[in-house]
Amino acid sequence: MPRFHFHLIDGERMLDSVGRQLPSQDEARKEAKRMAKCHAALRERWHYVEVTDEAGERVLRVPLKDETSQG
Repeated sequence: MPRFHFHLIDGERMLDSVGRQLPSQDEARKEAKRMAKCHAALRERWHYVEVTDEAGERVLRVPLKDETSQG
């Protein structure tokens, strides 16, 4: 199962060195969106959740602030 890392970005980076094993990139996208909706403290400080694969390649980027306005 692939491992995805969920980094927090705001001009600076808080790197996720551990990551999570998830079955697919689609599941990683769902997890990043869940983070954006559920964690108010993240939205106050960070602009994006950037998801990378095991090789460190970016697979997606989810805006934290924009997610708060979606239903």
